[in-house]
Amino acid sequence: MRSNTSGFTIVELLVVIVVIAVLAAITVVAFNGVQNRAYESSVRSDLAMIAKKIELYKISSTGDNYPIAVSGTQRDELETIDIKVGTGAYSTVANSNLTYISSTNGTDYVVLATVKNGPVLYVRGSNPAIQVYTGPPSYPNGTMSNIATAAGLTGTFNEATAAYVSTGGGWRFWD
Repeated sequence: MRSNTSGFTIVELLVVIVVIAVLAAITVVAFNGVQNRAYESSVRSDLAMIAKKIELYKISSTGDNYPIAVSGTQRDELETIDIKVGTGAYSTVANSNLTYISSTNGTDYVVLATVKNGPVLYVRGSNPAIQVYTGPPSYPNGTMSNIATAAGLTGTFNEATAAYVSTGGGWRFWD
């Protein structure tokens, strides 16, 4: 007498496990792509808001200038703009999350933002369209002159820059 028991063979079980693993890998890759696009979208929105607030500052200032990056005054000028951003979409590398550079006379500025797991974006006063930064690959460790020139800031500009920091909030000078 022979008994017939039905079940799965080892090969069938391995095939099912491999198929599940492939589907899981595809899902993780797709999720990371969606998450990175969400980070970039958030930073683009922040840059548009910052550009509008800086333009409002320029309109309301007595000299019709953007905030000037001058040691001792930049922090006060930038804090009066009352810029608030969420930190979740930005790089966590020190001094690279959100950086402000101005021309010496306050006629132009550049704000650079490093997206978490993504590109460096910037907005410029004379060209308020948000663009991808393609300057020196060493940003944020490159010199401010290289960064400002690559972002299109012409003439002379102040190398005293400020970065928006999450600890304590607000603009703080780079060391």
